[in-house]
Amino acid sequence: MSINKQLYGRLQEKTLKNSLILHLMENYGYQSKPKVAEALIIDLLSLSAESTKDA
Repeated sequence: MSINKQLYGRLQEKTLKNSLILHLMENYGYQSKPKVAEALIIDLLSLSAESTKDA
């Protein structure tokens, strides 16, 4: 299986989460760290959801 298929295969679905993960991987040097990019995005989306819940 190719590297691109391994990295991007599960990120093909067009969701905000996946788009943000791909953005980090393609523009901020996280190509070799997809799990770190995913963890960062999950945390950021969680913080965003919590902050808008109280608004």
